[in-house]
Amino acid sequence: MSYGALAYLRRQYLCVLRRCAFLNAMSGWLLLAAPAAMAAQPPIVTDGRTATTLSHAGAVTDITTATVRGSNAFNSFTRFNIGAGQTVNLHLPQQTANLLNLVRNERSHIDGVMNAYKDGRIGGNVFFFNPHGMVVGAQGQINVGTLTVATPTPAYMERLIGPGGAIDEAAVDQALRGEIPLSESGLITVKGSVRAARAVQLAAASVNIDGGARIDAGAAAHAGFGALVNIDGLDAGAQMLQDGDTVRIVAADAVNIAGAVSADGAAGEAAGRVRIDAGGNITVADGGRVSADGHGANSDGGAIRIWAEDTATLAQGGELSARGGEVSGDGGHIEFSATETVRLEGGELKANAVDGQRGAVLIDPNNIEAVINNTHTDGADFTLIANDTITVENNITISTRDIANPTSGDHASDASQGDSGDLTLRASHVELKAGSRLLAHADNGHATGDVTVEGR
Repeated sequence: MSYGALAYLRRQYLCVLRRCAFLNAMSGWLLLAAPAAMAAQPPIVTDGRTATTLSHAGAVTDITTATVRGSNAFNSFTRFNIGAGQTVNLHLPQQTANLLNLVRNERSHIDGVMNAYKDGRIGGNVFFFNPHGMVVGAQGQINVGTLTVATPTPAYMERLIGPGGAIDEAAVDQALRGEIPLSESGLITVKGSVRAARAVQLAAASVNIDGGARIDAGAAAHAGFGALVNIDGLDAGAQMLQDGDTVRIVAADAVNIAGAVSADGAAGEAAGRVRIDAGGNITVADGGRVSADGHGANSDGGAIRIWAEDTATLAQGGELSARGGEVSGDGGHIEFSATETVRLEGGELKANAVDGQRGAVLIDPNNIEAVINNTHTDGADFTLIANDTITVENNITISTRDIANPTSGDHASDASQGDSGDLTLRASHVELKAGSRLLAHADNGHATGDVTVEGR
């Protein structure tokens, strides 16, 4: 090969090296620039389908809308996130009761504070629809009158508000009734605080209430609001939440509760209702607490209904409570059940009353398994009904006795501080393994409960 040919090839090789170096540098710059560009994206972006206005003042953003149909107001976003240390205030226009917020492109992350204002104070019925879901971070807070967070299908989102801003009134009515088709992958996770003066509803493929999280509705939320809440001026909730001070959680797949869900009452005010439904499994984990307790005087316990299509598990350290007030009030009602199996791994099911009628606990799936640790009701009636089998494993105690230290005390020998509840087990087959105990006796002048075991 001639010298000229070699020189030519070397020049071409050097050109290739220079081009590669340039391209590598460019690609490196792009890799560095991409996160910066992403970070620079505004946390809240409207999509032009509604007359929504964002006003910024330091760490506070106020959002208003001029898109109103009757008592319903609308906002439509491509993205909606709130960073740590940021506050976003959603304002309901005058003469409206419901504010429907649609988020289309990505899951919403609430790491700051979100408030909804009606007539200048916390209130209004706020709906957040996002097919991808919502995560309320550990420092995130939501303060509203009523709250519905749901993960509809994208097709349903397009029906609600079309590309040209057309609003489908039939789809809106469907949303207000709670008849929302859910996306297959929507996720709602609460790690922080959700407070609603009236009610909360969460509906998604999967719902997680993490350890340290709190969901409070009704009187349980009022104390946290302080003077901000216009209690007397709150509008009635949308039809899906007309049950009163209610928490409603619906999942097409699984619900996991490791934090606190509360619809507690207050002095002179009964507790509300909590309803949780899952198309798969429900787990109330260690540290998880679902409550509809009365508080103070003349405060009845509320109602808790938890239902899984597959398996419902109450873990050791989990708690379901619908007690009457500390001074007076009737105990409430708890149903913890499933289509297939309920696993009692310990935990507490409380529906007792200090001064009032005792409440009741019901479990009625196909199969019941009492395993790992003891289960007690603190004086409430306890009914376990299974279509197939009830199994109480070795050395497991089920107790309806009311003693001073129900978690750490000895239910067989500790003194009673109230009447014991009735205890009923009914199934095609009931198996009480070695060392298992069913306790409903009482002393100190308190009434003994009846123990009934029936095999069919």
